[in-house]
Amino acid sequence: ATSGTRSADAHVIDGSGKYLIPGLWDMHIHTSTDAASRNAILPLLIANGITGARSMAADCHAEDGECGEPLADIFEVNKWRDEIAAGDLVGPRLIASSYYTNGPARADDSSIENPATAAHARGYVRLLNSRGVDLIKVYSGMYREAYFAMADEARALGLEFAGHVPLTVRASEASDAGQSTIEHITAFLEECSTEEELLRPKLIASYSSPAEFWEILLELADTFDKQKCQRLYRQLAENGTWHVPTLYVRGFYEGSKTPRGEWREDPRLKYVPRVEVELWEYLEKGYFEGVPDYKQALQPHWQKAFQITGETHAADVPIMAGSDPGEFGIIWGFSLHTELQYLVEAGLSEADALRAATLNPARYRDMEDLLGTIEEGKFADLVLL
Repeated sequence: ATSGTRSADAHVIDGSGKYLIPGLWDMHIHTSTDAASRNAILPLLIANGITGARSMAADCHAEDGECGEPLADIFEVNKWRDEIAAGDLVGPRLIASSYYTNGPARADDSSIENPATAAHARGYVRLLNSRGVDLIKVYSGMYREAYFAMADEARALGLEFAGHVPLTVRASEASDAGQSTIEHITAFLEECSTEEELLRPKLIASYSSPAEFWEILLELADTFDKQKCQRLYRQLAENGTWHVPTLYVRGFYEGSKTPRGEWREDPRLKYVPRVEVELWEYLEKGYFEGVPDYKQALQPHWQKAFQITGETHAADVPIMAGSDPGEFGIIWGFSLHTELQYLVEAGLSEADALRAATLNPARYRDMEDLLGTIEEGKFADLVLL
């Protein structure tokens, strides 16, 4: 409504003594099956004041429909968006990525849906573009040749790509190639290690062996060089590459007091669909097979995650808040509030932490004229506290 006018059927809420903020965004979530997402995940986000979210694996396009986890495809996601816009489904605005773009265990097994070659990678981009995903989700296991071919084809088609930096690629190279966001901190640990040339090949070779993989990550954390990282920070800032630290993930692992974690004792688990609880059991076992103690394994990552986040922010690398709910033990909606707290602990001001979940996502989507602040003429995505 324009200033001074009000619809006759408007519902008036007394905000006296309260605070009004723009609707929050969680820029790294995972959706689930159609039923689980509709009935639990999307409403949980709204209940926690999250009016926008970026789903970082939202299109199961395997021919048999089996992606290794319960997941809706992009066409179901589009139905959610239509129903949310029409007011028929409770849920946030959604940005939807492809499924994980990884790569086959053997290069000889390359295909368009699991590319290891440049030709297959270009075909993969065209396939995803035809399906209508908002962006390509890059994952750690991509082959170097496939990654740069994918990046080139995506740029040509105007399709965003974001996510992990593949182990075969440096973060600086990914930024120069046009990757829009870098999730988590592993890419920083790799490029900023004084032993990068020695440890990167070992990390690639250990990708399918969790215990060895975590051990090498610990070595990367132990050899982290702040000065070496300053060059990377400057490059990301100059390129406008966004960082989504997902501190909640590191904090969750660090807080685990037993090898099997504490998430089963969280009273909020009652909100989590059974299909997701079963997935979490599977993920937890796979991620740390052969690792006796999460806390011992992840403590250096926890410390470095906070350090790197504070340093990227100080170096003017743009940051967005993402808490990675759907990762085992991380519950949608609630986790973003903890993420904001952790961003402050990492060195952001409280105002900057809020911007990371409000104004910055609007800028990232080039929708600052409609979202991110409370102004007349913008969408009424608001949270009254």
